Amino acid sequence: MASDASSPAVHPEVLRHAPDGIAVICAATGTFVYTNDAWTNALGYAPGDLVGRHVSSVNSPSFRLPQEIAGEMLDVLDRGEIWRGEIEMRRRDGVTVWWEQTVVRYDDEQGRPTWIVVGREATARRATAIELGATERRFHAAFDALPTAAAICDEDDRVLAVNDALVALTRTGRTELLGRSLEAVLPPLDVDAARALAASARCGDVSRYRYDAQVAGTQGIGVTTTVVRHVDGRFLEAVVLVEPDQPSSTS
Repeated sequence: MASDASSPAVHPEVLRHAPDGIAVICAATGTFVYTNDAWTNALGYAPGDLVGRHVSSVNSPSFRLPQEIAGEMLDVLDRGEIWRGEIEMRRRDGVTVWWEQTVVRYDDEQGRPTWIVVGREATARRATAIELGATERRFHAAFDALPTAAAICDEDDRVLAVNDALVALTRTGRTELLGRSLEAVLPPLDVDAARALAASARCGDVSRYRYDAQVAGTQGIGVTTTVVRHVDGRFLEAVVLVEPDQPSSTS
């Protein structure tokens, strides 16, 4: 098919200024055929320095061998699919960084397979994700360790999380409690009054309310519900139960 003379030809100089790292690797030898500035700069090399070098010169030793990653990648590419993943790379100064990459296979006019790789550094994002995961684990550990039975519900009154004390109080398995309505887990003695308080809290009229409930044959317990806003604006209900011998009057 003839090219449109009015369209500009794609030149390596265009790829050189792309914001994402672009590399072309010879599949037969595993050496770099081309890297743009974003790729070489991120790894601390000068333009053109990586051409002719084997990809192992920038792969960082990790729990997964480069051969293992390459084998997985080849299986995907040989099926005509796109490989996406994250790998650890080693800068020229020895510092390791994480890259998220998309790899496709391209066969040239002579049928020689080539890998075209588009990537960007993901070190900061991975660090943030790891920290968020650690924070979440600390929260769940502290939540489960609370001596007072507690639950967290969404704006539709569905139970999102329960701690060990609530599981023990209700004598019901954790998985059976999750997803149920708060009213079903902690049945109010005065259903209409409790529903009215919950509606007022969702409308923003009150931020905290209390009602009496009866659970697993108890004489009555006082339930304190604090309504808070999530960072994205959704309502979450943090529910704290007072001791069974301290029932409160519905207010």
